[in-house]
Amino acid sequence: MGGPARNSSGEDWVPAFTLSEQGPLGCPVKPARGAVVMTQGYGVGTHAPAEIWGAIDLAVDGDGDGYAEVASSWYVPIVATHDGTVTVSLDSDPAGNNVSISEPGGVWRTSYSHLALVTVVSGQFVRAGEQIGLMGSTGKASGPHLDYQVWRGGVNIDPTALVGCS
Repeated sequence: MGGPARNSSGEDWVPAFTLSEQGPLGCPVKPARGAVVMTQGYGVGTHAPAEIWGAIDLAVDGDGDGYAEVASSWYVPIVATHDGTVTVSLDSDPAGNNVSISEPGGVWRTSYSHLALVTVVSGQFVRAGEQIGLMGSTGKASGPHLDYQVWRGGVNIDPTALVGCS
């Protein structure tokens, strides 16, 4: 086994989502157009201290200037970055509408906050890439974005290298 995955034409490709030893790999933000940009890094600003609030904030740059725009970020689909069971918390403080997904092995959990709309229910099993909500600005948020957290065995880790948004 090993080696790269191949598509139906026999060409090498990287799956959109994988769960590896490093964590869930893949971009949770799926805009129809524009690029996903990080608007706040891990462990800084409202994400400090990292062991509790560590996350990255993602939004959409719709005009190619490298900065997120409010209009481009509203209601963008948010997807699960790994398979797992959903827990929904609506109108929580400070996360607003939040979805957490725990993978079946019990090691990895991801959290998606500030959603305008949640499209899953607690107890539901979702697959990587499945839509779980729409980007918004609920809870303590200054504008529409996704607050994305990754936890390994109860320890908050930096998801920056895992998201791979382009």
